[in-house]
Amino acid sequence: MKNPNRHLELAAALAFLLVSTGAPALADAPGSPGKVQFRGAAFPIAESAGEVVVIVRRYAGSTGEVSVDFATADGSAIAGEDYTAAAGTLVWADGDGEDKTIPIEILVDDVPEPQETFAVLLSNPVGGVEIGAVASTVVHIKPHEGDGDGDGDGDGDGDGDGDGAACIKLRSATFPAFESAGEAIFVVERGGDGVGAASVDYLTFDGSALAGEDYTTTNGTLAWADGEMGEKSVVVPLIDDENPEGDETISVVLTNAIGGSLGCQDTASIVVVDDDGGGEGACVPGEETMCLAGGQYALRGTWTDFQGNQGAFRAVPSTEQSGLFWFFDARNIEVMVKILDGCGLNDHRWVFLAATTDVAYTLEVTDLATGAVRSYTNPLGTRSPAITDVEAFRCSP
Repeated sequence: MKNPNRHLELAAALAFLLVSTGAPALADAPGSPGKVQFRGAAFPIAESAGEVVVIVRRYAGSTGEVSVDFATADGSAIAGEDYTAAAGTLVWADGDGEDKTIPIEILVDDVPEPQETFAVLLSNPVGGVEIGAVASTVVHIKPHEGDGDGDGDGDGDGDGDGDGAACIKLRSATFPAFESAGEAIFVVERGGDGVGAASVDYLTFDGSALAGEDYTTTNGTLAWADGEMGEKSVVVPLIDDENPEGDETISVVLTNAIGGSLGCQDTASIVVVDDDGGGEGACVPGEETMCLAGGQYALRGTWTDFQGNQGAFRAVPSTEQSGLFWFFDARNIEVMVKILDGCGLNDHRWVFLAATTDVAYTLEVTDLATGAVRSYTNPLGTRSPAITDVEAFRCSP
């Protein structure tokens, strides 16, 4: 007699293996060229090191020869003065899923200066490969001994944390938008005490989205008056071509800050969600909403810290099946979650969740096709355990 629990046993075993062996969040899809993106949103390097190596990964498929272009862009660090500009093309052969590296020369000088930054951007994917959510990254050049403000962090605020009390930054690492909406919005915020006027330049670069075909190039300057604080929004026009083409990215870079510092969050990606042919009830992505599995599942959460402060999860989409959330700072990821297709094993979609926090939180995952909701909570003061829910949502017939 067949064991009726056999599928569940297989599902549980596979869930355990995925967690215990550290398997990637998304396995290679047969016949897919996959995606490419940076292996991090930031690469710190000491000026005295003389070189930084930026890493680009290929994932979710390795079929066919593919390539992507890269180029550096000035932030507070200036090409020719602080680093050597670099541009070129990375190529993966058919079946090649190895990381590619971009070495960039860091120029050493004897001029006292704070921490400086420049960006590296991906564009022009060839061979069917897509650019993932991390389409840009920031290199943080830490001043060598004797440079900067004397507190060792290079940020000029004397607190030793390197964050910069008067930092001007992008509010998030990603800003999702629907293609059909006709526009995307990214937000820049000014930190510090608001003393004195401040300004920062912004500009967009191609990621997998192309200027003139998918969006309109946008650049300009944001300014704050003396005593003015808070956020300012920038609208990037999107071009809805009504052609199904998958999600695409636009890179946003901040540069030339006056009356404030860069180095907190200088680059971001606008993730343009392709909703051509989508129907009503699809997930609407946002800074506080993550959409997975083709928009069928909406993920939202809230947190409460030890002082009673509360806030919403901030989403960082990564792949079709997985993503990250942060609570307090975009540089500090708190939660990783993924939804896997276990329909062939136990007729369910699985939710895997891992968090590195002891604050209280509640994450709700909603199946927009059925209205079913799964809630995952962590009590305040408890180190969050890994969750492997292999019966989260029953597969639709």
